[in-house]
Amino acid sequence: MKLCFCGDVTNCMEGIEILSKDFDFIPSFCDCNCDATSCDVSVNVRQVKGSDIYVSKKGSDATIQYSEKIHFFRALGVLLEQLKKGSDSFEITEEPQFTMNGPMFDVSQGNAVIN
Repeated sequence: MKLCFCGDVTNCMEGIEILSKDFDFIPSFCDCNCDATSCDVSVNVRQVKGSDIYVSKKGSDATIQYSEKIHFFRALGVLLEQLKKGSDSFEITEEPQFTMNGPMFDVSQGNAVIN
């Protein structure tokens, strides 16, 4: 599936390229005036400070609205999940529950008992 991204994706291009290999889609980047007829889904991306995560799709046009970079990737995951289900039309809004994503280490002592 070919996804054409236009709008506020400059900071996310590298991540989109990496995820495209894992989630089996072909990314294309263009300005919003490009001919999107060669794409299966045209994704209009908007970064709006302080906004919720918003993902919608109607026909072959999709919209992602996000506040922080990590929120974009959450929204992209939601979009890909809905595309995999075969949803032709949907609108999803989420309140972000996180500000960053990274490793979580368990530094507890496990079954250690203090004598």
